[in-house]
Amino acid sequence: MASDQLSLFEPAPPVPPRLGPALKPSAPLDAAVALWLDRLRQRDTSRHTLQAFTLDLNLLVSYLPPGTPLNRVTTAVLNNFLHWLKHERGVPCSDKTYGRRVTSLKAFFRWATPAAELRADPADAILQLSVRSPLPDMLTDEEVEKCLAGGEILRHAEKPDLRPLVLFTLLLHTGMKKVEVANLKREHVDVTNPAQPFLYVRYPDKKDWPKERKLTLPPEWVALYRDYLAEYAPKDVVFPWSVRKLEYALGDVGRAAGVGKSVSFDVMRWTCAVRDYKAQVEPEAIRRKLGLSPIQWRETESRIKKLAEGVE
Repeated sequence: MASDQLSLFEPAPPVPPRLGPALKPSAPLDAAVALWLDRLRQRDTSRHTLQAFTLDLNLLVSYLPPGTPLNRVTTAVLNNFLHWLKHERGVPCSDKTYGRRVTSLKAFFRWATPAAELRADPADAILQLSVRSPLPDMLTDEEVEKCLAGGEILRHAEKPDLRPLVLFTLLLHTGMKKVEVANLKREHVDVTNPAQPFLYVRYPDKKDWPKERKLTLPPEWVALYRDYLAEYAPKDVVFPWSVRKLEYALGDVGRAAGVGKSVSFDVMRWTCAVRDYKAQVEPEAIRRKLGLSPIQWRETESRIKKLAEGVE
């Protein structure tokens, strides 16, 4: 979420040992780490994730004596390492950074344990700090209605602007990310059957293809969209303006509605998800609609439930 803020990075699932060369329990830790990182590169893991894993695992390698074998890395060793990171290294380690490093250890040893046939996963028992973060903002049903009215005000103002209403209603029903809206092309939107309109979310990079999906649109949006096309006549991209301008247009809806709350892409994404949850849409369908992986969905689903139930 961020949308974009929903997760720091996604830990890699374990790789069964039969899918690659044998890794002995006595293999040096640094060699095992290098092999794992190479596997992640082959799977087109994002650069950000690779950098985080590399930094965190190299810290462990440098902390231990050179050549330390995998089967000598116990839970006690990892706990001592984490204590050193937090209290003895002499470099600030926030709870958020600490939590990310625990995640890196768990991700690596989930792979290394079956790959090297270790007797037990040493990272399984280490504790992850619980970093309590506030729930994200979203719009209530009453605020949504006010914003829809605010969009109509902008549409019929002295200097009419239809873009805020088109954008607001699109996000209300799709929960698309900022980058997805910015890259949305006319050819990706199909309103040939007004009773069953839909759009495709596309990504240019191969590593992002798992996030591509087909989203249904409400029939009432079609007339609004056609009016928008007639007025602005975009040639290729549906919204041919800068992201900053789109953000401002979206914020105009909230300002015109007087909701006293910032209306943003992130707020709309959570609002869409919670409305679907309250409408008893299957959780798996919501996950696919948001383009989230199963790992990202774990925390997101919990936050959606809390938002829907009004739990702090």
